Amino acid sequence: DGIRDVERSRGLGDVYKRQYQDILPYLPFSVFPHQIKTILKEKFESGKIDRLFLKYTETFPDLSEASPIKKSRSFEGNLGFHDFSLTIFDDLPPIKQLNGKLSFDNGNFNITDLTGSFGRSEIEHGSITLSKVSFLDTSAELKLDLFEINQILHSKIIPRKAQRHLKNLRSMKGKALLTLDASGPLNDLSSITFGGKLELLNATLDYQPFRKVTRNLNGIIQFTPYRLSLIHI
Repeated sequence: DGIRDVERSRGLGDVYKRQYQDILPYLPFSVFPHQIKTILKEKFESGKIDRLFLKYTETFPDLSEASPIKKSRSFEGNLGFHDFSLTIFDDLPPIKQLNGKLSFDNGNFNITDLTGSFGRSEIEHGSITLSKVSFLDTSAELKLDLFEINQILHSKIIPRKAQRHLKNLRSMKGKALLTLDASGPLNDLSSITFGGKLELLNATLDYQPFRKVTRNLNGIIQFTPYRLSLIHI
């Protein structure tokens, strides 16, 4: 058929219990999109890898006969990770005790069973899909310390559409449960769309339309890129 496959193990194959920095020399970063390479090389600070499996394949044309097929590469694998530290934005506390499972195939990444903490807030469950064209699709359930979230309410990491809803929210205190869905291009965070709900638990809000600080709030705030609704407040 004019082609031949050559599998190159990159020196790892199926291994257990490695520090994250130990596996970096074995990863073929040329296969990954730029944004994902930056995250893998620069954003992850430390952590441990469990049950890592890598398979790197190069396909060459058969030089013994004329073939229009060009050299191609594929890269796939899966791993478990735990106790990772990750800094995504300067405006956010670092994410710590990050645990989950990662599978990847030719530049497409899928993260499941994601848990972790940032400051006094917790990621109770999450999943993230990153495509080879750097498109992000994610969902998460988080337990939030609202006072700690104040610092990012009006920061540059919040998309412009969300800022329109948040401009009247001056400050918050208390606890809340957040269910969040987000999708959009990883290279243009301002274009990412958000939707979900925020369940307030004895919260205090300084929200301008209420005209005064409101305390002991319980109820649900639902939001989309176009609408903010208060339910059973």
